[in-house]
Amino acid sequence: MAFGAAQTLHTLFQDKTSGSSQTSNPITTTCAAGRIVYVSIAKDNVAAVDGETSEVTNVTDSVGNTYQKAKEFCNSQGSANAGATVALWWSNTKTALVDAVDTVTVTYSSAITAKGFVVTSQSIGAGNGAEVEASTTLANDGADPGSMDLTVANISHSWIRVLAHERPSSDTFTITAAYTGATTHKTGTTGGGVASNMTVQQEYDVFTGTSNPSDPAWNNAADEASILVAFKEVTLPTSSTMGGWIGKGGWF
Repeated sequence: MAFGAAQTLHTLFQDKTSGSSQTSNPITTTCAAGRIVYVSIAKDNVAAVDGETSEVTNVTDSVGNTYQKAKEFCNSQGSANAGATVALWWSNTKTALVDAVDTVTVTYSSAITAKGFVVTSQSIGAGNGAEVEASTTLANDGADPGSMDLTVANISHSWIRVLAHERPSSDTFTITAAYTGATTHKTGTTGGGVASNMTVQQEYDVFTGTSNPSDPAWNNAADEASILVAFKEVTLPTSSTMGGWIGKGGWF
């Protein structure tokens, strides 16, 4: 039982076109059935107060895998469109996504202009899936993203931090030294005033231990919303008359 390295399936940005959903171009790397797919999302905020929100209402793909939310958090700055919202969804896939054919769609609670998402996948032991063990959130106002950490069991976890950065995607991101997420796990909008843009960045690490601090940096300070999630590996049931397994959420 072991998490493997992550791979980028597709990075998408929609340059400030208002809409309540986004569909990626066809993925650029085939994702075999049985892998974990992660969808990291950043968007202009709707909520006027900081906290956990439901501004991302659904994630689907073109082959019918089931996705669920790991965490969502809003750094509101006191009003709609003044801050940033970040979310992470995932799927224990049962059906392969095929290179140059299949797509991923993110649906929002309302029409949003500045938004984007990154899709990655990760290998896992045969017959196993991922489940959220712990998560946390962080807001940084006009500042570099701060350090985040979790306390978990001393077993192998997939640690994933997702950041919503209220600036253009041209900004430079420096990953946490101990983490291995590539800078290509980034996408966002450009044009207009810098604060009218939104960039999403993911970093990840497969690590065995009770804590694993994440402390990356951007070259420009901005309003930031961050989530850190530690996934553990679990054995999935082989069948169900109810339909299937969706990780920590149970049967569907």
